[in-house]
Amino acid sequence: MSLLIRRAGARGVTRRPGLEARHTFSGGDAFDPAWTGVGALRALNVLALAPGADAGPQRRANMDVLTWVLEGAITTGDADPAPLAAGSIERLQAGHGSAVHEANAAADLPARLLQVWLQPDRVNLPPARVRATVPTQPGAHRLAARADAPLTLHGDAEVWLLRVPADAALRHELGSTRAWLHVVAGVVALGPGPEELVAGDGALVAEVGMLELRALAPLELLLVALP
Repeated sequence: MSLLIRRAGARGVTRRPGLEARHTFSGGDAFDPAWTGVGALRALNVLALAPGADAGPQRRANMDVLTWVLEGAITTGDADPAPLAAGSIERLQAGHGSAVHEANAAADLPARLLQVWLQPDRVNLPPARVRATVPTQPGAHRLAARADAPLTLHGDAEVWLLRVPADAALRHELGSTRAWLHVVAGVVALGPGPEELVAGDGALVAEVGMLELRALAPLELLLVALP
């Protein structure tokens, strides 16, 4: 197994009034030529929005964007007036161009979300949004893929959520040559040594077919399998 670790504290940061974004790869105000994505994975950001904060209007194109609300609730600028609440995930098929306007839906509570940007293998598709509920039970859950997943991607990447109780081990068949891991919550031990990763840490794992890990605290791990 080869392991390339990106520690939480090494991520880039963008700050605006009421908003703080942490970028695993180059994005926002942070550019690092050594960290510009891996394969189809172009961005992995964690955004914190203060009560009532508004990220402002943006436009995205030719990208599949997954938004998982970790805390609170947000509005996305979609025609659907219902906020996207904690425990929900949305796939935006940006296609030939899609307006985005993310804001905290509450005036008195913070919101936090995780976004994954994946480059599709088809361009200029019609924009579309689909929502799903993030599983809460322990185990490995396929969230997004070309097929057999709640959310459809236009490419061969697969996005998984691994939930592991404290002091438990998990073995997961990657089915790909490499994968990016992001610790959403908890502490995980993996690889030779082993290496310990905490919330906000990420790692590129390669040269391994079966991923073996142990949760040192209740673990939520996002896994992006890449061809």
